[in-house]
Amino acid sequence: ERERERERERERSGRPLSPLSLLRSLLPSPLSPLPSPLSSLPLPQSVVLGTQSPSPTQSPPTAPSTAGAAALVLMSRSQAEAAGAPILATIRSSADAEQEPCWFTTAPAAAIPKVLARAGLAISDVDFFEINEAFSVVSVANNQLLGLDPTRVNVRGGAVSIGHPIGASGARIVVTLLSVLREKGGKIGVAGICNGGGGASAIVIEAE
Repeated sequence: ERERERERERERSGRPLSPLSLLRSLLPSPLSPLPSPLSSLPLPQSVVLGTQSPSPTQSPPTAPSTAGAAALVLMSRSQAEAAGAPILATIRSSADAEQEPCWFTTAPAAAIPKVLARAGLAISDVDFFEINEAFSVVSVANNQLLGLDPTRVNVRGGAVSIGHPIGASGARIVVTLLSVLREKGGKIGVAGICNGGGGASAIVIEAE
């Protein structure tokens, strides 16, 4: 309630709203009944490089919660070679970043430069990116903040289109990124993901 009062004060003072407030302004009231079935929910009228023009009754596109599973095996190169296991990729670096919780959607834009610096790489060195889409605005906003080419980000679609397996999102985007690199002959990939507390994690992988 205190947060809502602060946002109302911001509106009265003319100060810009936080992303959380913008989302709240678009979402239906918690007391409003949801349409049934869920498939009857309206789709966005247009999404062009993140410029969304929903009607007053439309909600911002969010990733559907879906059933999913993932399994990853992480080991040293020497152990993999000794076991005769195929080596799919090498982790070049990983990093975490954080900012105010209400700005969680843009936290990957803080983590990705950090992870690239640790790997001694620049954005121009990266062949493909995967940025998780809890909301469609997450990927779009981070593309704009980092100056990323959208044709190299989430090339198979993001979580809004293919689902959001709770608890397996990080594994899913890393494996998708690896598959894209192999399919398109790329070498360096970056995966970034935000969390609801204002933090984000990123990883640089190099395909074999």
